[in-house]
Amino acid sequence: MRVLRRVLAVLLVLVVVGAVFGYRHYRPLLETGTGYAAHNSCAVALVAGRDDPDTDLPPNPLVPYLTGYVNLAGKSSTSAVWWLLAKQKAFYTQGYGCTVAGERPTVSRRATKVETEGNPFAEVPAPETDPALQEVVARAFGDDLSATRKKALGTRAVVVIRDGKLVAERYADGFTADTPQLGWSMAKSATNLLVGRYVLDRGLDIQESGLRPEWTDERKAITVDQLMRMTSGLRWDETYDLGTPITQMLYAEPDMAKYVASQPLAHQPGTYQQYSSGSTNLVCSWLSSLADVPDTDFPRTELFAPSACPRPSGSPTPPATRCAPPTSGPPRATGGPGPVRPPGRRLGRQAAAAGGLDGAVDHGPAGRPHRGEGLRRRLVGQQGGRRLARQLAAAGRRVLGQRPRRPAGLRRAVAAAGRRAARVLARGRRVGAAHRRARARRHRRGADLLTRGPVRRSG
Repeated sequence: MRVLRRVLAVLLVLVVVGAVFGYRHYRPLLETGTGYAAHNSCAVALVAGRDDPDTDLPPNPLVPYLTGYVNLAGKSSTSAVWWLLAKQKAFYTQGYGCTVAGERPTVSRRATKVETEGNPFAEVPAPETDPALQEVVARAFGDDLSATRKKALGTRAVVVIRDGKLVAERYADGFTADTPQLGWSMAKSATNLLVGRYVLDRGLDIQESGLRPEWTDERKAITVDQLMRMTSGLRWDETYDLGTPITQMLYAEPDMAKYVASQPLAHQPGTYQQYSSGSTNLVCSWLSSLADVPDTDFPRTELFAPSACPRPSGSPTPPATRCAPPTSGPPRATGGPGPVRPPGRRLGRQAAAAGGLDGAVDHGPAGRPHRGEGLRRRLVGQQGGRRLARQLAAAGRRVLGQRPRRPAGLRRAVAAAGRRAARVLARGRRVGAAHRRARARRHRRGADLLTRGPVRRSG
């Protein structure tokens, strides 16, 4: 009996030691899941005012083991594995949004209140939608799909603006025109505009390099322009899964920019495009490192208040390096006028440098590995952005049943494709005619043999 007790004690110790080391090994992985869940429940319950945060969680093997609660009085949310392991908290700050942190973050000033007065879409009644456009919106919601595929599509709001007028809108069950929604990477457009304001007002140079003191190797050649184009060459994986760099940065790192900056080079700067939200955080860190950069309220005072566009201006994550708002406001307010309206003007004042909106959708020169990419936040307008805008406008006219006006570049492309097709058809006709002539000759020879009979040799 004594031996059995010793064996059981040893086994128990081994199990405990194994569990402790296993938990320490997998804790960063678990914290990305609990951090995501804590931020999600905070944003859904405390920002959007909804009561169904679990519906926003992605399909993941860890989700069934997540537990948590929302503290409405304390303006926070908590998530853990089995109520105990890898616990994470998210704190709500009025006017800014939710922050995953060990303690409630402090802000230097209250968020500027953004009024909707002056926003032409905030109070207008629901429009009478054209039946053809209703059909397009219905397809955007997956009405033609099975229930499973429609749920996977997950469309929550569609707002259509044409010629400055609201022509169509629709919302999923549980959502209204006043429901704030997570903006995710759409917020990168705000980062673009913020940098544009600094370039316009303070003469900042987006070709500046040497952005981080720890970059003493080849990374010191990385420029702000390359970060904004996502061609920095830093190793990255934007897959939203447990343990990937993007989830590690968002939900497990106290200093997101420092974590991104620690990544090694996978490619030479400026030679390869890799979509990276980490690049955006480095841009925000660069802005925050400048001596004259205002506090976290700057996006509201500089962009959203003048445009009557109510949306949180970013979570006050310590150290405060986030300048792109992760949470969007009501779809009409942000999807309608937004901070800018073509051709690059806000409601009532200039949004960025001349041509800034065109430049934001410009792409790299042909032949570069990121051709057609890296067009999310460039500041200098070129023909690519204007061409894309014209093509989008033509698509809108097709939806509304009007004859599209093809841009010159598109006309040339269509004409060239037509000429190539004509050459192929002509070559096919020539080859076909040659085959028909050869077949006719064979038929004639066969007919001659039948008429003359077998050929006899003389002698």
